[in-house]
Amino acid sequence: MGKKTRPKTAGLALAAIIIVAVMAAIFLGPGAVSPTLAAKDFDLAETIEDIESLDSLTNLAISPGFILWIRGVHGFFTIKDKEKAPFYASGYFILGLGAILLLFLGKDFMPFEPLQKFLTAMEEGSMSLWGLLGYLTFIPEISSIMTPSAKVAVSLFLAEPALAADSAASGEPGFLVSFLATVVGTVIYWIVWLVSNSLNVLCLIAPSFVAPLLKGFRLALVGAIWALATIHPALGLIAALIVLGGAIILVRWSFRLSVWGLLFSFDLVFRRWRQPDPPADAGILAFASAKAKKTLKIPKRTLGRLFKRGENLYFSYRKFLLRPTEIQLEPGSYVIGRRLTAPVLAARDQKGELWPLFSFRLSLKGHDSFLLSTLGVSNVVEMGVLKSAKKAIAWLKSLIHGDEEALELT
Repeated sequence: MGKKTRPKTAGLALAAIIIVAVMAAIFLGPGAVSPTLAAKDFDLAETIEDIESLDSLTNLAISPGFILWIRGVHGFFTIKDKEKAPFYASGYFILGLGAILLLFLGKDFMPFEPLQKFLTAMEEGSMSLWGLLGYLTFIPEISSIMTPSAKVAVSLFLAEPALAADSAASGEPGFLVSFLATVVGTVIYWIVWLVSNSLNVLCLIAPSFVAPLLKGFRLALVGAIWALATIHPALGLIAALIVLGGAIILVRWSFRLSVWGLLFSFDLVFRRWRQPDPPADAGILAFASAKAKKTLKIPKRTLGRLFKRGENLYFSYRKFLLRPTEIQLEPGSYVIGRRLTAPVLAARDQKGELWPLFSFRLSLKGHDSFLLSTLGVSNVVEMGVLKSAKKAIAWLKSLIHGDEEALELT
């Protein structure tokens, strides 16, 4: 039980540390430790509108594409000198991004689910691009948001003369403060973005009617944070800290889900299953299933490689993305499960029922012979919806042809 609760405990502890540090920096201010630097004025974003609080950074990370479009529309109507306007305030960018957002919003209400899932896969890829674009565009602002917290943190370890020497004569934050602010702001941005992006991935898995609910929740969250910050900055700060704390707790799960969703979307959009068999020298990429979590103690959707050594199957992955870990699968009767989407490596339990142990990439759909020969598995069986659909078709054929014996078997 201790091993299962350790990641959650660590996440809670990290969330508490960050939240306390941010609140101390905002409510105490840098003057509580360094009065000299507190009196100086900092201005890191002259060409774009300043983001002055953590709630703006949180909203940007939750929905970077939507925030880029909103700020672009605002800049288009408020900036008089169009030559100095940022790229996202141009009419072409606003119209293009608006059309894309409208397409992805409208496809959630399409009655044809295969097309909806295809567009959802495209949306998942674009979400990654908007996240990167939003980050690169607002790096100076992200850094400026975290500068007060960084000054407090640096001043705790540096004496007043050294801290003053680290700052420029103009009063701008020195290298240590700027570097720490950028690093912390970057970590916060991508943690919140990962959790927000996991909602897009869930739209790939969940039934079509769930997508509007998930996206409506995300937009409602952005609106709630903005509304609370408008009422009072402290309310916006508290809402942002709550979101940040929850994101830190969920970040490991969101990271694994986002990796799976990105690879699945890439294979679906570019129809990668039409490609030749991949090289199997280093093993076959696979994701651990819920059954692997229960039997092998591997977190669900952990990405690793399946390979055969001698007579046994092994799964290798990097724990916490750093430490190489290799697990030997118990000897048994394994089969390749053919499903409507990606194939799986399935194992039989004590009752003889098949359970997916590892799922492969969608690009390996239809590559049954490659999987059989590489992993040394006995045979291929139909599983999931595909099995039910084929059984239904066989039953209907038997009914039409009047094959009573076949009807009894099905």
